[in-house]
Amino acid sequence: MADRLDGTVALVTGASSGIGSAAALALAAQGAAVALAYIVTRPRHVAINELRPTEQVA
Repeated sequence: MADRLDGTVALVTGASSGIGSAAALALAAQGAAVALAYIVTRPRHVAINELRPTEQVA
């Protein structure tokens, strides 16, 4: 079954934690390439490494 968001790019603000992080992970799980934007509240590599297994980091 094809992912519903294949070929799309999602820009998620507030993606370092909470709802933004959950939204980024959910979008990536549906096949979207995800670009993260956030104020540094934790190292960016933590958020990126959570998405890396999905291969959807833009």
